[in-house]
Amino acid sequence: MSKPNGEELQQAIERMRGGETEAYGEIIRHFQKSIYLYAMYLLRNRQEAEDAAQDIFIKAFRKFDQYRGGGSFSSWLYKIAYHHCMDLLRKRKRIDKVLSRYILQKKQELPAPSTYEDEIYDMLDKLNAEERQILLLRALEEYSYEEIGDILDMNPVSARQKYARIRQKLLKKKGENHNADTVKLG
Repeated sequence: MSKPNGEELQQAIERMRGGETEAYGEIIRHFQKSIYLYAMYLLRNRQEAEDAAQDIFIKAFRKFDQYRGGGSFSSWLYKIAYHHCMDLLRKRKRIDKVLSRYILQKKQELPAPSTYEDEIYDMLDKLNAEERQILLLRALEEYSYEEIGDILDMNPVSARQKYARIRQKLLKKKGENHNADTVKLG
């Protein structure tokens, strides 16, 4: 079955709100890839991202009655994804603190990245978790600053200002370390 379009998605959301739980499958199909990619960029691990995406959809299903319909369903779902991934990252940090230091040290000893994907990950590593969130939501998911503010519980003006600073930070790093045509920053 194909991914539902915007109108079909809205109908599925309304059917879910009306108690028709079978409609949730259409919602999952619509957001499955984007939620997985969002989790992948944050968690940087395919298996964790797959598990996180499943958990996010389960949480959203359980909390569906909390969706009021006033804002974007997508923003509501991404807010759940954000909090879930942040919880996983905090848990990972507590459990693997010593191991993380070792991996970071070894990673720094490796030669410079040679592929486009490695360069992207290298640039994302230069950002803290909040900066990565803002960059991914704006540049990859193309959310408005208002939606980003809603997802991350911040003022839209702050989201816009932080995004501008992130771009400048990455462009500066790009200029110091890479050919100017290597990586595009929306």
